[in-house]
Amino acid sequence: MTRKDYIKFARTLRGIKPQKTSDIKEYGAKLAQWERMIRSIADIFGEDNERFSREKFYKACGYPS
Repeated sequence: MTRKDYIKFARTLRGIKPQKTSDIKEYGAKLAQWERMIRSIADIFGEDNERFSREKFYKACGYPS
């Protein structure tokens, strides 16, 4: 994969980040699931490319590193 592919993934993941709701439990569960997905995808990208920057990817996704 290329940097352009990583950027496309990050934009997509940023776009599906859960928005805060009045139901804190539901929001927390959705956010935790989204964060697990981001970490799992970063693991795959890291295995695919030794120069992959997990920190840059997290930042691009809107995930605190």
